[in-house]
Amino acid sequence: YDGEHVETSPRNGKHYTLKELSNAVNGYAECVRLIDGRHMWVNEEGRMLSLPTNSAASALAGRTIVGNVLICAAERVK
Repeated sequence: YDGEHVETSPRNGKHYTLKELSNAVNGYAECVRLIDGRHMWVNEEGRMLSLPTNSAASALAGRTIVGNVLICAAERVK
């Protein structure tokens, strides 16, 4: 949410695990489907935890997104 972009890939090289998604968003991972078909994974308790607004993610999602996110192709998560 501080504007930093970090490239990442699944540990096994193919698919993200729920644990990897949760670690990326620092909490319970929730999926926001983007208009281009990708998935944006967010902290489902982010608003309750008063995480800061993520401006770049909010622009992509077309709604307010808070905290860290992980964006990937839908098929990268099983």
